[in-house]
Amino acid sequence: MFDKGVIRQYIAGFTACCSVLVAGTCFGWVAPILKNLIEEGSEIPMTASQSSWMISIIEAGNLLSPIPAGMLSDRWGRKPLILATGPLYFISWIIILYYHNFSALCLSRVLQGIALGISITVVPIYISEISSPRIRGSISSLFHNSWYLGHLIEYCMGPFMSYRTFTYATATIPVIFMIMFFWQPESPYYLLMKKKNCKAAQALLVLRGKTSTEYISEELEVMRANVDKVMKYKPMWKDLVATPADRKAILIIVVLGGVRVMSGALAIMTYMSQTFSKMTTTDFTPHHITIIIGAFMFVTSFFSTVIVDISGRRPLIFISSLGAGITLFLAGGYFYLDKNTHIDVSKYNLFPAVIIIIYSLFVTSGLGPVSLMYQSELFLSNTRGLASSISALNLTVWSFLVLKFYQVIDDSIGVFLIYLIFSTSCFFGCVFIYFIAPETKGKTFAEIREEMIYKIEIKRKRNNLQDNINNPI
Repeated sequence: MFDKGVIRQYIAGFTACCSVLVAGTCFGWVAPILKNLIEEGSEIPMTASQSSWMISIIEAGNLLSPIPAGMLSDRWGRKPLILATGPLYFISWIIILYYHNFSALCLSRVLQGIALGISITVVPIYISEISSPRIRGSISSLFHNSWYLGHLIEYCMGPFMSYRTFTYATATIPVIFMIMFFWQPESPYYLLMKKKNCKAAQALLVLRGKTSTEYISEELEVMRANVDKVMKYKPMWKDLVATPADRKAILIIVVLGGVRVMSGALAIMTYMSQTFSKMTTTDFTPHHITIIIGAFMFVTSFFSTVIVDISGRRPLIFISSLGAGITLFLAGGYFYLDKNTHIDVSKYNLFPAVIIIIYSLFVTSGLGPVSLMYQSELFLSNTRGLASSISALNLTVWSFLVLKFYQVIDDSIGVFLIYLIFSTSCFFGCVFIYFIAPETKGKTFAEIREEMIYKIEIKRKRNNLQDNINNPI
């Protein structure tokens, strides 16, 4: 079914995404132990307020690295930056293991955030540049598959290990990532940007599974022409908004990034055990429910990997946002009845878990993985690093706000309000994707840009014609 080149691209893409898997373990590590951390006698005593800071402060580190990472990826390369996340993650776990206090824990989370910022900035660039257009979407989906796998690994280990054993086990994962990714090739696009044409050809040969340059000469020439065209000018921040197409691209990644975070997946997964702590039955504990939901999110995330290059980006994100919005609204309604009315919903205490499982099907099949593809598909080679930095910063700000204020709103008003806010965000995403976002399925970067320019020009001419009709001389 797959030729050697396709398999090699998937391997390179997955090993790069293992950096994201490690980031997922940093978030997933919190869920199984959060309830114990805020109880008396915990390894690192803290209050509920401190726990929200511990969870959200990872985004402070994430705020520091995207812009430098985007710039350095154009100077040093995609591969070295991705590989550098491994030592940062490993050091953060060593700090947690040997310094048992709240300040050290926060410092380690900041280091994890710095590595996370590099991962979410550079990995999408690397994946998009090593992939053939026809499978770029499915390989890009590995980003989110890996993210959810990182969470699931922690959900499965945490409840059944001591705090120290759990942390030791997690610390081995970045080491495995470094060993796996070390052997992968650099991005051919980056090598062409640096005029390393022979190395670019060698990298492309490896990625396409070919033994002679005659099989890749046409693709390499298209890459070279595209790179030469956009590298005539040194990229500057103003280039991100230089043309209507650039401004539309920035608008799309900023808005969809906000919608992706405000759809709630990150916060729900982080606070899952705490949210379901009252829903214990004779058959399921909160940890069991968390593992089931985590497994379902991981498995369903492969749906987009299979279908994204068949159905296209727009339909997947639209259906995903709509389904996620409906399920979050139902979950919010349940939590409202439970907290603010005298209606006894205890006999339906597994209803939210079932709803969140259905929600995970929607959010992991489109809104999560597919929205991130636009980050690397809508921009030219010379501005892709800068655009990824903006996207990462945008995600960081939204993630910090969501992770920090989840606990605050839950304590002061109720978790129902959080779910209703998430639901509203998803419905807004439906409207935005329908009217604004383009389809990029199976298109080269040049074709995507040309189509955006064409549609903007058509709209401008239509508006001018309408103005002339409404205001005749």
